[in-house]
Amino acid sequence: APDLPQGGNRTFNEMFKNCKSLVVPPVISETVFMINCNSMFSGCESLSYMSDFSFTSSLQSHQNMFQGCINLKDASNITISHMGINSCLGMFSGCVSLLNSPNIICSSVTASGAAASMFQGCSNLRYIKFLANTIDTSGENGVLSNWVAGVAPTGKFVMSSDAQWKIIGESGIPEGWEIIYEGIEVT
Repeated sequence: APDLPQGGNRTFNEMFKNCKSLVVPPVISETVFMINCNSMFSGCESLSYMSDFSFTSSLQSHQNMFQGCINLKDASNITISHMGINSCLGMFSGCVSLLNSPNIICSSVTASGAAASMFQGCSNLRYIKFLANTIDTSGENGVLSNWVAGVAPTGKFVMSSDAQWKIIGESGIPEGWEIIYEGIEVT
């Protein structure tokens, strides 16, 4: 894949959508100010890995970014430190080979639909690192609505030892998964 343009605010919606033969992802450097990446790699069936990448507050939306990337196995080199309204909606949905989630290190997740359906249908997902201390658990805005529906029946869920929430089920920590507590430093 080509390198992405550098500098300035960029929108990459559907840039590589349905590129069935895309195997090597583009290099995404710190100088790319990505604003929207909705469906950027959606349907890229041959994509099996992603290069190191951090989603920060400048990235507003990455809905369905990797949806249907059936050979994507590991997202642990991706870091997500901000989730806005519907920003991660369906991000990895249907990634049936995905084993490891990205590192989600947001201190708080309260935006409506922020991670709804994020890992829905990831039937081999066995490891999630989600270090949010607080999430909106009112159920009214669906922060984690169905985010782990259809994941593997057993796995490891790493959460902050300071977490002020604990929901078990498809809209929280997958039922049957081991919970591992980890400290978090927020600067």
